[in-house]
Amino acid sequence: MLLAIAAPAALASAASIPEPRVMTWTVDGVKRQAIVYAPSKESNKTPVVLSFHGHGDTMQNFQSVGLQEAWPEAIVVYPQGLPTSRPGEPALPGWQTDKGRYGDRDLKLVDQVLASLHASYTVDDARVYATGFSNGAGFTYLLWAERPNVFAAFAPVVCALLCGVGTKADTITLSVAPTNGTGNCASFSVPTNVVAQIISAYCWSSIGAFIRIGIGSAPTPSNGQAYYAGSSSGAVAGLPVLVVGPATITLCATNSGVAQTLSFCTIQTTSSYSFTPSSSVIIPNDGGGPVTIILESSTDLINWTAANPGTYGTTSSNRFFRVRAER
Repeated sequence: MLLAIAAPAALASAASIPEPRVMTWTVDGVKRQAIVYAPSKESNKTPVVLSFHGHGDTMQNFQSVGLQEAWPEAIVVYPQGLPTSRPGEPALPGWQTDKGRYGDRDLKLVDQVLASLHASYTVDDARVYATGFSNGAGFTYLLWAERPNVFAAFAPVVCALLCGVGTKADTITLSVAPTNGTGNCASFSVPTNVVAQIISAYCWSSIGAFIRIGIGSAPTPSNGQAYYAGSSSGAVAGLPVLVVGPATITLCATNSGVAQTLSFCTIQTTSSYSFTPSSSVIIPNDGGGPVTIILESSTDLINWTAANPGTYGTTSSNRFFRVRAER
């Protein structure tokens, strides 16, 4: 299960906030650490939340997200990432996002962290969660793929589902939240010969949230791209919508300094070879006048142009056809 959650400190119960301590493990000969907030007194079984920082961040800084304040009854763990390379950038603290990378050092770390927590606390196995921001969210997706039965739910924030993980799932969730900066975006790249359908979304106008379909990274509406605006209720008009790859679906939040309101959209994917949009139309029996039957073609299932009946080659750029009725 993928969850998009926001837990402001105002929701914290009367329980006191635990004191942090640094725990240490050795994974493949490398020292690994995490800041751990654990309740001083356990009542029954204790839930666990693993929270992974973004690329270039630290556990000391990332603990300021305050999950331990929102849920003081839980064991909250902020692990420290190791140097992670990116093209054209220096190696900075981060996480693996593909199985097998860096010798699965971070998957092994999670296994050791949970094993040691089980040894020290009465862990509620039905309430073990993983969340992360940006690169940490990418690792959260990897945990979803590689440790699906260990965690009850996952809450990746500001990160698209990576292709290596996406092959194991039909549903993708993008989520963004306001931060101290502006222009928070999360994107999903729809591969060639894949059809994606945005089946639901909540985009809050209070954080300037919107969905854009097309190519580009600027967090603003752009000509030539499909654009779906948020609203005060979070509802997004015009959904569901189909997108055929190659294309990019981007969810953005452009405002900051407001309540921690998370926006998200849910996408389902399937191979375009097995996807057949409905081409049936019904002429209304209302006596309202003649109806024109129109044949149209498209390259992307978004922009449609008039087409003529006839024979089309398999190399045609307009691969999709539909029939509609119009007065």
